[in-house]
Amino acid sequence: MATADPQTDAGIDTADQSDAEIVAQVPPTVDLWTLEPERELEGSREKSAHNENIAIVPGFTEYGELVEDDYTVFSASGSEYTTDPYGECTCMDYTFNKNDADFDGCKHNKKLIELLNRGVIPAPNRRGRTQTVVDEWMETTLYNQIVDAIERRDVLEAAQQAAQHVEDPEHDPSDYADAIETIETILDGLRGEYERYCKDVNPDAPDLP
Repeated sequence: MATADPQTDAGIDTADQSDAEIVAQVPPTVDLWTLEPERELEGSREKSAHNENIAIVPGFTEYGELVEDDYTVFSASGSEYTTDPYGECTCMDYTFNKNDADFDGCKHNKKLIELLNRGVIPAPNRRGRTQTVVDEWMETTLYNQIVDAIERRDVLEAAQQAAQHVEDPEHDPSDYADAIETIETILDGLRGEYERYCKDVNPDAPDLP
């Protein structure tokens, strides 16, 4: 029986394991940019904000300062939007529904608010935030997001290869392909932001793998 290339991710070591063992350990899911609910979720948009892979990066200038109320959204569909803490967004949902009486924000904005409330992303710049804030977030939080995504993609690729040799309807190779595509789509956007940061702000920032 063929064995996939060795990869390690979050304690999962696929080296020296059979294809069936690899597939059993690695579900075709991503969950890198989802959020565990801390309360009962209300409405489909709030559920999407928690359950869908949506990555958000704060805006920053070439001087390493946060751009006031400017956050870039990267979705699994490949779409890129700009949102702010006050409910505005460049997505179609906001554009077409913002004037509806019962509209309380799109999923991208709800994701941003949740990340801000949890302290996962820097708050809006209203007090001349220094470059240190951007440096710390880019070189720790964003850097780690990218590294984790690369590792998860690699282990999914190993599982996809293994799934081709295992008859398991719950672990179809095409499901792994979809998960890998989700990661690569968002990863492209995050890499672009980190590379822009390295080029414009801090050329000495850690290199990505």
